Amino acid sequence: MRQAEVERKAAATQLADAQRRLKIAKEDNYVIIHEVNDPSGSRRLFVVPMTLGSTLTLGQNVVKDCKFRSVKHLVEIWAENADDANRIARTNFPPDSGFILSKAMPASPAAMAAE
Repeated sequence: MRQAEVERKAAATQLADAQRRLKIAKEDNYVIIHEVNDPSGSRRLFVVPMTLGSTLTLGQNVVKDCKFRSVKHLVEIWAENADDANRIARTNFPPDSGFILSKAMPASPAAMAAE
Protein backbone atom coordinates (compact mmCIF):
# COMPACT_ATOMS: atom_id res chain seq x y z
CA MET A 1 0.00 0.00 0.00
CA ARG A 2 2.81 2.36 0.91
CA GLN A 3 4.66 1.60 -2.36
CA ALA A 4 1.53 2.35 -4.37
CA GLU A 5 1.21 5.74 -2.67
CA VAL A 6 4.85 6.56 -3.44
CA GLU A 7 4.33 5.58 -7.09
CA ARG A 8 1.13 7.66 -7.29
CA LYS A 9 2.93 10.72 -5.93
CA ALA A 10 5.83 10.21 -8.38
CA ALA A 11 3.39 9.92 -11.29
CA ALA A 12 1.55 13.07 -10.16
CA THR A 13 4.85 14.94 -9.95
CA GLN A 14 5.85 13.79 -13.44
CA LEU A 15 2.45 14.80 -14.82
CA ALA A 16 2.67 18.25 -13.23
CA ASP A 17 6.19 18.70 -14.68
CA ALA A 18 5.03 17.66 -18.17
CA GLN A 19 2.08 20.07 -17.98
CA ARG A 20 4.40 22.87 -16.88
CA ARG A 21 6.78 22.16 -19.79
CA LEU A 22 3.93 22.11 -22.31
CA LYS A 23 2.66 25.44 -21.01
CA ILE A 24 6.12 26.96 -21.35
CA ALA A 25 6.51 25.49 -24.85
CA LYS A 26 3.15 26.92 -25.91
CA GLU A 27 4.06 30.34 -24.54
CA ASP A 28 7.47 30.26 -26.26
CA ASN A 29 5.90 29.46 -29.65
CA TYR A 30 8.02 26.43 -30.36
CA VAL A 31 8.13 24.87 -33.80
CA ILE A 32 8.53 21.12 -34.18
CA ILE A 33 10.43 20.29 -37.37
CA HIS A 34 10.05 16.82 -38.86
CA GLU A 35 12.94 16.11 -41.25
CA VAL A 36 12.48 13.65 -44.12
CA ASN A 37 15.22 12.49 -46.51
CA ASP A 38 18.73 13.84 -46.94
CA PRO A 39 20.14 16.30 -49.44
CA SER A 40 21.60 14.47 -52.42
CA GLY A 41 21.74 14.72 -56.18
CA SER A 42 19.17 17.14 -57.53
CA ARG A 43 16.99 17.15 -54.41
CA ARG A 44 15.82 20.53 -53.13
CA LEU A 45 14.45 21.43 -49.72
CA PHE A 46 10.67 21.83 -49.44
CA VAL A 47 8.61 22.83 -46.41
CA VAL A 48 5.14 21.47 -45.65
CA PRO A 49 3.19 23.15 -42.83
CA MET A 50 1.33 20.54 -40.77
CA THR A 51 -1.25 20.56 -38.00
CA LEU A 52 -2.47 17.66 -35.91
CA GLY A 53 -6.07 16.53 -35.86
CA SER A 54 -7.96 15.84 -32.65
CA THR A 55 -7.35 12.10 -33.09
CA LEU A 56 -4.08 10.63 -34.35
CA THR A 57 -3.44 7.04 -35.28
CA LEU A 58 0.20 6.12 -34.73
CA GLY A 59 0.77 2.50 -35.69
CA GLN A 60 -1.75 0.58 -33.57
CA ASN A 61 -2.15 3.42 -31.05
CA VAL A 62 -4.92 6.01 -31.14
CA VAL A 63 -4.10 9.31 -29.43
CA LYS A 64 -6.94 11.72 -28.70
CA ASP A 65 -6.49 15.47 -28.29
CA CYS A 66 -2.69 15.45 -28.22
CA LYS A 67 -1.14 18.33 -26.28
CA PHE A 68 1.19 19.03 -29.21
CA ARG A 69 -1.77 20.19 -31.35
CA SER A 70 -1.14 23.77 -30.24
CA VAL A 71 2.51 23.69 -31.32
CA LYS A 72 3.47 24.65 -34.89
CA HIS A 73 4.72 21.72 -36.99
CA LEU A 74 6.79 21.89 -40.19
CA VAL A 75 7.85 18.97 -42.35
CA GLU A 76 11.16 19.61 -44.12
CA ILE A 77 11.55 17.31 -47.10
CA TRP A 78 14.41 16.90 -49.54
CA ALA A 79 12.73 16.00 -52.83
CA GLU A 80 13.06 16.33 -56.60
CA ASN A 81 10.02 18.63 -56.93
CA ALA A 82 6.93 19.87 -55.08
CA ASP A 83 4.75 16.96 -56.25
CA ASP A 84 7.35 14.48 -54.97
CA ALA A 85 7.55 16.39 -51.66
CA ASN A 86 3.74 16.27 -51.29
CA ARG A 87 3.71 12.52 -51.99
CA ILE A 88 6.50 11.89 -49.46
CA ALA A 89 4.76 14.04 -46.82
CA ARG A 90 1.47 12.18 -47.24
CA THR A 91 3.24 8.83 -47.09
CA ASN A 92 5.03 9.69 -43.85
CA PHE A 93 2.16 11.68 -42.28
CA PRO A 94 -1.06 10.17 -43.72
CA PRO A 95 -4.10 12.46 -43.61
CA ASP A 96 -6.34 9.50 -42.71
CA SER A 97 -4.23 9.09 -39.55
CA GLY A 98 -5.05 12.62 -38.39
CA PHE A 99 -2.27 14.70 -39.96
CA ILE A 100 -3.41 17.84 -41.78
CA LEU A 101 -0.88 18.85 -44.42
CA SER A 102 -0.62 21.99 -46.52
CA LYS A 103 1.03 22.06 -49.94
CA ALA A 104 4.81 21.79 -50.21
CA MET A 105 6.65 25.03 -50.84
CA PRO A 106 10.32 25.51 -51.74
CA ALA A 107 12.29 26.45 -48.63
CA SER A 108 13.76 29.91 -48.45
CA PRO A 109 17.45 30.23 -49.43
CA ALA A 110 18.27 31.12 -45.79
CA ALA A 111 16.73 27.87 -44.56
CA MET A 112 18.68 25.87 -47.13
CA ALA A 113 21.94 27.55 -46.07
CA ALA A 114 21.29 26.54 -42.45
CA GLU A 115 21.08 22.88 -43.50
